[in-house]
Amino acid sequence: LLLYMASRSQHTGEWIIPALEKGKIVISDRYFDSTLAYQGAARKINLNIIDTITRFATFGLVPEITFLIDLSPEAGLKRIRKDDADRLENESLDFHRRVREGFLKIAEKEKRFTIIDGDKTVSQIHQIITNKIIQILGKEKDERKKK
Repeated sequence: LLLYMASRSQHTGEWIIPALEKGKIVISDRYFDSTLAYQGAARKINLNIIDTITRFATFGLVPEITFLIDLSPEAGLKRIRKDDADRLENESLDFHRRVREGFLKIAEKEKRFTIIDGDKTVSQIHQIITNKIIQILGKEKDERKKK
């Protein structure tokens, strides 16, 4: 867990924060919530400990929006080619069920989540994400005009 956090802290400090300070939009794959789902829900490490360490490691930076592409673990594992699977992807089906449950519980609590049906086509998923990002950027533009 601490090695994950050291890596996340370095990435956040060296890449994400400087980009945000320059006014750039940052898109990240697997960030804050992944630690809670994989280490907390699946590996059963105390969520309060993970949350505290993660917030410290990421300098308190929480995503503005999170897209959760939800797919059953069975379907997800079928999509992975054996030679491309990493250590986490080689975990048991039960592990992946706990990860999914963890993500869904987080999404239930956090308004920043948009849950997308992973059974949709890549094109459909792309369109949903694009529309949501355009919506958010439009709101931010309107808010800047008001100031």
